[in-house]
Amino acid sequence: MLLTSLLLVGSPSPASAQSVTDDALTDIGPVGPIDRGGDPATTANGATIQVTRDAHETGAWSSVAPWPLGALHAIVLPNGKVLTYGITDGRPSYGFNYDVWDPTRGLGAGSHTTLPVQTKTNLFCSAQTVLSSGDVLITGGEENGAPGGAFNDGVNDVNLFDPVGNSLTRLGDAMSYARWYPTATTLPNGEVLVHGGRDETGSSTLVPEIYSQVNGWRRLPGAASEGVYGSGRWWYPRSWVAPDGNVFIVTKDDRGMWSFDPRGRGRATRLGTYPGPSTDNRTPAAMFDVGKILLTQRNGAASVVDITGATPKVTRTQSLDSYRAWSDATVLADGQVLVSGGASRNQQLEYATNQVEIWNPETGRWRTGPAASKARLYHSTSILLPDGSVLTAGGGPPGPVTNLNAEIYYPPYLFAQDGSGQLAQRPRIMSVGEVGYGTALPVRVADAGRVSKIAMIRTGSVTHSFDMDQRFMELDFTQSGDQLTVRGPRNANVAPPGRYLLFVFDEHGVPSVAEILQLAPAEQPVSDGVQTGSVTLPQGTTARWIPVTFARPFDRTPVVSAGAVSQHGRAPVTARIRNVTPTGFELELDTWRHLRTRHTFETVSFIAAEPGRHQIGDATLEAGAVTADGRWRQARFAAGLGRTPIVLAQIASDFDRRGAAVRVRRVGAGGFQLRLQGNEADERRGRRHGQETVHYLALTPGYGRIDGRKVWVGVTSVSVTNRWKGVRFGRSLATPRIVAADQTAKGFDPVVLRYDAVTSRTARLRLQEERSHDREVRHGRERVGYVAIGAR
Repeated sequence: MLLTSLLLVGSPSPASAQSVTDDALTDIGPVGPIDRGGDPATTANGATIQVTRDAHETGAWSSVAPWPLGALHAIVLPNGKVLTYGITDGRPSYGFNYDVWDPTRGLGAGSHTTLPVQTKTNLFCSAQTVLSSGDVLITGGEENGAPGGAFNDGVNDVNLFDPVGNSLTRLGDAMSYARWYPTATTLPNGEVLVHGGRDETGSSTLVPEIYSQVNGWRRLPGAASEGVYGSGRWWYPRSWVAPDGNVFIVTKDDRGMWSFDPRGRGRATRLGTYPGPSTDNRTPAAMFDVGKILLTQRNGAASVVDITGATPKVTRTQSLDSYRAWSDATVLADGQVLVSGGASRNQQLEYATNQVEIWNPETGRWRTGPAASKARLYHSTSILLPDGSVLTAGGGPPGPVTNLNAEIYYPPYLFAQDGSGQLAQRPRIMSVGEVGYGTALPVRVADAGRVSKIAMIRTGSVTHSFDMDQRFMELDFTQSGDQLTVRGPRNANVAPPGRYLLFVFDEHGVPSVAEILQLAPAEQPVSDGVQTGSVTLPQGTTARWIPVTFARPFDRTPVVSAGAVSQHGRAPVTARIRNVTPTGFELELDTWRHLRTRHTFETVSFIAAEPGRHQIGDATLEAGAVTADGRWRQARFAAGLGRTPIVLAQIASDFDRRGAAVRVRRVGAGGFQLRLQGNEADERRGRRHGQETVHYLALTPGYGRIDGRKVWVGVTSVSVTNRWKGVRFGRSLATPRIVAADQTAKGFDPVVLRYDAVTSRTARLRLQEERSHDREVRHGRERVGYVAIGAR
């Protein structure tokens, strides 16, 4: 929990209803004062909760904490941290920052990692969603601030945020159309529909596009529609994947309900008109159950849209206390819907509504909760955290105030039911298995007999009063001892691939802290053009060529990378290959000639892939070949990988029979540099290694399968030296093999990489120098990329 103390205070006063206006708003306007927040009660590591004795009925707010930027966009990452991005000076500008906040470290300055956006994209009013790889896809943005750019017009830029390294990269694979204020919706096959927005001329962008991690972008001209995206409806379209697998969209003004078929060229079909007042750009909506959406509308009206059948059914529900322009709707851990922030008159601070309202799907009624300290208006955000609390942040620019601060709302379910204002004791998830569609998910819970409900909620991704992928569902379960057997969602239409928060509730409705699970596409993409294998070489085989045969022939001559070599013998050794054909290759343990050592048995694993691009689950692999010698050379990938991969480079010839190691550096999304490095004595004398063919495999970090084997692609920090360094895999693997290589060349002396002590979740790595020049073998820190390959 994000707190250090509870502060009991008086009961809040009720909210007052205000009339509605519908003033126009753009991103040009008075900035207003900057509020950096920070109540005196805020501590270095957390915030005081302002608790009343009815907190178990109304919830409670934390004190205000400073935030490094105005959080226009917020997204929960696969590691439970929160990415926000926005402005720091009160103006939408080219100089954007992004911030990664670790909720487990409280609300102090030490919980934030803040970095500048250096991709030459103004991310103001873009769209964002988490891909199956765990990266965040950020599409579009604004020309404002870019050289020669105009205000409030779109760009076709695509950026990728890597939560492992907190890095942001602009992809070379841009969209076909510029988009400012688009929506990103994850489809049942794991692809992403990006639609709506305004182009670089100020016109509506009518043609949707779909992004695939394997195949890039494709346009859907058959779905181009003025009815869906024209006349102001381009503004962050409200859309959800429906139980039939199509995308359901509601539009403002004409109150349209549409079914969007993303297959082929695409098609948009109008299903009818929803009754009552229109929605607008300022009114949020949320999918609170499978195929059921809560719409908030003008004048504070609210409706439930049921899209579980062939025709949508719309039912009026109780209205909010007032219209709340630029409020946010957040589905809570128990499936109720929290509306926070907003104002009854557009962007007018004196009409701000700071009190929360909570809608109960079972009763269809709202109840009022306590007031936040800060008004959250245009460009504010609200997002559910894994501990069941809700982060609210941002607001502005334009004014009336720019909030560089945040507050945490603690819903009623987090408090004891006795009226003491104390936090409730929570269920505790001890372990959880892998979730799949319609399959059994094992969950161990302390005191499992008290469990009353289990729920899954898609991790949030919010901006401009709309959480793009948010959805809630209860899961069936049975209980035996401390073991729960939970039935996964029935298919990807009701739960599109992605990350989900799994909450377990006790008999009082108190949720656990969530486990973050990944739902992969039902048919995860796996390439047939990739194989893996392992060879154990008997004692005395150093400098002898050993034939290796693939498990099945390739259609084309593959690219092969082998090693690192296990550490049974003491002398430095690496693997070299030659004579690669579609059926196999030759392998030797390659050492420097001055060592003249007979190696004991060693194990070498390899990955072989046909040249080109492959998808192995979350990870993308590019296989290629270059020539290299003793000088640094640049190698470029055939197409940008979108984020920094690891590179496994392998000498695949024997033109120069002297031993050599492949060194790699400056690995990026577009390529890398490499050279061949002989023994230290030769290097010191300037005797560089001759030209060789080098095979390389570039793999983006993530989880996948090769030949039915689970595969984890990982990378260390710059921390591996000549001393053993432990690494931990992101998944448990049965009897894993290791293929690994160093990714930097910070140390001058030649090194080879070795591994040992492999378990289902860990291994040890070290760098090993030889002594042809001197006896010193210490080596500085290097980054290492590795692939851990489990058994079938």
